[in-house]
Amino acid sequence: MANSLDALALPGPTGADRRRWRSAYDADPAGFLSACRERWGDAFALNENLVVVSDPDIAHQILVATDRESVIGPDRFLGRLPTAEETREWMGTRKLIGRVLTPQAVRDRLPRLEQAVDAGLQSLAEGGQFDPVAVAHETSLRAFLPMFLTDPAPTLVTAVLDSINAALVLVDAGVRRPRWWPSSLRRNVRDARRRGQAELRALIADHRPDGRLPDGSPTLLDTLHTASVPTDLAVHVMGHALAKGLPATAGAWCWLLHDLAANPDDMARIRAEATACRGSAEELSYTRAFVRESMRTHPPAWLLARETFAPTAVTERCTVPAGTTVFISPYLIHRDPRYWPDPHRFAPQRWMSPDTKHHRYAYLPFGAGPRVCVGLHLGEVLLTLTAARIATRYQLTVSTPATAPAFTSVLHPTGLSLQLTHRAPGT
Repeated sequence: MANSLDALALPGPTGADRRRWRSAYDADPAGFLSACRERWGDAFALNENLVVVSDPDIAHQILVATDRESVIGPDRFLGRLPTAEETREWMGTRKLIGRVLTPQAVRDRLPRLEQAVDAGLQSLAEGGQFDPVAVAHETSLRAFLPMFLTDPAPTLVTAVLDSINAALVLVDAGVRRPRWWPSSLRRNVRDARRRGQAELRALIADHRPDGRLPDGSPTLLDTLHTASVPTDLAVHVMGHALAKGLPATAGAWCWLLHDLAANPDDMARIRAEATACRGSAEELSYTRAFVRESMRTHPPAWLLARETFAPTAVTERCTVPAGTTVFISPYLIHRDPRYWPDPHRFAPQRWMSPDTKHHRYAYLPFGAGPRVCVGLHLGEVLLTLTAARIATRYQLTVSTPATAPAFTSVLHPTGLSLQLTHRAPGT
């Protein structure tokens, strides 16, 4: 049984290095954490209440125990940990969303999703050069919407995007202050949330489902209406569904375009596969492998944080007390040669052979456990459709190559400029 110890019982920087590690981390987050793992192993302490774990079994155990031993961390808006009641409400919200975002439900609405992906790519092709990071949230949001509601007003799209962008700025700034402390960042988030909630409230009030669903499955808004969910809770559920799963999918979308442009041979193979199966998403096995390899090399949720509220085992011999922050890095796990042969090589083929198996918990692009990304299945289908559509209908060229990854709350490329043009007929 693990001994009850504090984080200082783990190896890690000592003395002045323990006080100065933050500057080294800020200069090169992934490089710093990788060097620490090389020196101190799969579990180390950066200070008395901050632990980093890169063992997939331990990582999975901590993520699965979320809401029993740990939570996702202090709310940057409130400046505190969620209460038990707020956590229960959050889990109930996920269950409502989960009814609509199951793999089967996503497959049922595939024609609508294809239309949304086609419209987004057509818009990019008409706009000239673009930075994928600048357009990823809107492109992904418009592709998400067929699962949630029909015919959204343009003002709703704008309000949701404003709310997401304001929240990401707050998170990336690392603001952890009491709710009463003045903050322009927090004020921007509050105002953006209120605008989004007002749009959703008006949408819910006007919603009149007629039962004629051409693809056989209800939207999230239909589901909430059928279940007679109170308006305040429906606003919360819709806002959560539109906002929480979007940033990770948008980050993965950016890297997908980056990897498609960087690997023309794979692009040709995707084109041949998509052409042969006439676009059936169920048959795009190599395309799905490409998407998974893209998320392995650049997982959008590159660093996950959990705040313990009960004693939590981080190794077989060490259990940290409540109040400890535990970092888990899918980025490090995905690039560990112990779990991935030749991990720095981009190789979709590693997902194709039935004889090629990776560690059960060594692939965490959207996290795991009860707080896994709410848009996991939808995101994977949208990325697969996007790759197939680009390969068969467009030329994707790099105007300016990416300089380096940005290790913010969501991993994304920086400096990348692309251009999407229609392929000539018959090619």
